[in-house]
Amino acid sequence: MCLRILEGMKQEGVIDNGRTPQKELADIQMRSGICLYPADTVQPTETGCITLIEASAAYTPAVTTNADCLEDEFSEVHEIVPLPLDHDEYVDRIVELSTNQDRYKELQEKGREFAKTRDWNVLAQRWIQTFEEEKP
Repeated sequence: MCLRILEGMKQEGVIDNGRTPQKELADIQMRSGICLYPADTVQPTETGCITLIEASAAYTPAVTTNADCLEDEFSEVHEIVPLPLDHDEYVDRIVELSTNQDRYKELQEKGREFAKTRDWNVLAQRWIQTFEEEKP
């Protein structure tokens, strides 16, 4: 798999930015049209996916898969393609999203609202509330 990735990185139009500082990454995400995240994990590893949360915050709809928690967590705010990954279906979904402006705008707005629920201040308040409710 690593060799396939290295070969793929040599394609025309593929840019390796190397390690990217968070602010620069956020700027890239804000300028991006669609986040492509074709996750097909070997074992369950996705438990929340900060990449897709950040895409949501950046008003950038994503096309991803139903790997691990991704469908449960993100089906309302991103396009989900079922596994096993059919590359033609994945590309079709990208084209569909990029040409359907109503759907694109819907996912932008829903994604941004979703990202607000994943803010650390919101999450901390939920934990505090949970612990307060559990007091004897």
